[in-house]
Amino acid sequence: MISRANLWKSAFSIALVAASCSQIQLLEPSPTPNIPSDSVRIFEENREQTLTGNLQTGEPASSESTSSNLPLTYAGQEAVVTRVVDGDTVDVIFADGSTERVRLLGIDTPETFLPNNAYKYEGVTTTSCLDDWGGRASQFAKTMLEAQTINVISDPGANGRDVYGRLLAYIQLNGKDFNATMVRNGFARVYTEGQSSRMAEYISDEVTAQSNAVGLWGCDSLSQSSKSPQTIETAMDCEPSYPTICLPPPPPDLSCADVPYRRFQVVPPDPHRLDGDRDSVGCER
Repeated sequence: MISRANLWKSAFSIALVAASCSQIQLLEPSPTPNIPSDSVRIFEENREQTLTGNLQTGEPASSESTSSNLPLTYAGQEAVVTRVVDGDTVDVIFADGSTERVRLLGIDTPETFLPNNAYKYEGVTTTSCLDDWGGRASQFAKTMLEAQTINVISDPGANGRDVYGRLLAYIQLNGKDFNATMVRNGFARVYTEGQSSRMAEYISDEVTAQSNAVGLWGCDSLSQSSKSPQTIETAMDCEPSYPTICLPPPPPDLSCADVPYRRFQVVPPDPHRLDGDRDSVGCER
C-alpha cells in the first residue's frame, strides 16, 4: 500500500515535470513576424543605392554585384518618365509604384558628367564638339520623354542590367523605337561594345547619319554648333511649324531654353513662339 507521504511525493514530482515542460515551451522560437511592406521597400531602395554606385562620377557598384544576380523584372511594361538623367539614361515609375533607372540599350550618347573620348566616335576628333552634343542629346531626350508614358522593352539576347545596376532596355514612345531615333538624328552612336538584338538595324541608321553629317557626325566638317539633326524618323508627332527639326506640339509650351536647336526654319503659326522677330528663323541665339 502506498503511504500518504509517497502520494504527496508523486504529486510533487508530477508538478515539477509539468512546470519544466512549461518552461521549455517558453523557449520555442516565435513565429516569423509579418514584415510591413514599407520596410521591404526601404530595404530594396537601400539595396538599389548600393548596387548602382555613383553614376555621376562613373564609380561602379561593388564587384560582388553582377548582372547575373540582378533579375530583369520589367519587360514590355508601360512606365512614366520622371527624370531624364542624360541622353541615354532616364528614371521611370511603373504602374505598381516601383521605380527603375533605365539605360537605353544599344546606343551611347556623348558624356555630360565625364570627359568625352573622341576615339569612341568614328571620325570625330573634336571633344569640345562632343561635349556640346552631349548637352543637346540630353535636352532632346528631356523634350521628348520627360513626363511621357513609354513602353520599357527588354532584350533576351542582352544583359538585363549594367555594372551600375541600371536596367538595360529599349524605350518605345508612341509606338516607335526611341533608341533608334537618337541614332538617326545624330545624337548617339551604336554601342558595339555590348550586346543588342537590334545592333544591325542601329548600325545601318548610324551609317546613314554619318554619310549626311547629321548631328554629332558633323563635328569635324562644320563648326562646333554643327547643323541641326535632319529628322529621318521621329519617336512622336512633330509640330509642322518647324519642318527641319522635330518638336512636339503644345502642350507643353516650349521656349528656346527648352530646345536643343538653333537657327532652324519656322513657318506659321509657330505655336511655341520661337520666332520672336518673325523672320522665319527660330531660336537665333
